[in-house]
Amino acid sequence: MKLPNLPAQVLLVAACLAKPMSGYAQAMTPPPAERAMQHGGPGEHGSGHGGHGLPFLRGVTLTEAQRDRVFAITHAAEPQQREQMKSAHKAHEALDAMAASGQFDEGKAAALAQTAGQAMAAMALSHARIEAQVMALLTPEQRQQAASEHARRPAHQ
Repeated sequence: MKLPNLPAQVLLVAACLAKPMSGYAQAMTPPPAERAMQHGGPGEHGSGHGGHGLPFLRGVTLTEAQRDRVFAITHAAEPQQREQMKSAHKAHEALDAMAASGQFDEGKAAALAQTAGQAMAAMALSHARIEAQVMALLTPEQRQQAASEHARRPAHQ
């Protein structure tokens, strides 16, 4: 497949952001059993580890107050993250449509790629902000557990 002649910077940003975001998107959707446990699944009122789709919290036991704060932090960010995801998705769809139409316009394609890259960068910043806010809630022991989990995970997941 031949790539259009987009500015190298735009392609580099898009490539660098695509992989980390795909891993984060997968991490944001826990497996069905874990979702059931987080939402008071069979015979249990929550998972006790406060996952909330944040992979670095796997294996970290949170208090109820901490789980409530993690919930508040992650859910407060959702509307902005959803808009960023929609913006990136629309830009990618428009790029795909333009490429398939046979009427490729370099300037319009570069603008669409720039829009997608900006949305992905905003999502990466939002994810980092959420992680920092959640880490600030943890005790030193919990931070150590989270750091151990982070080190165990493959890069960008």
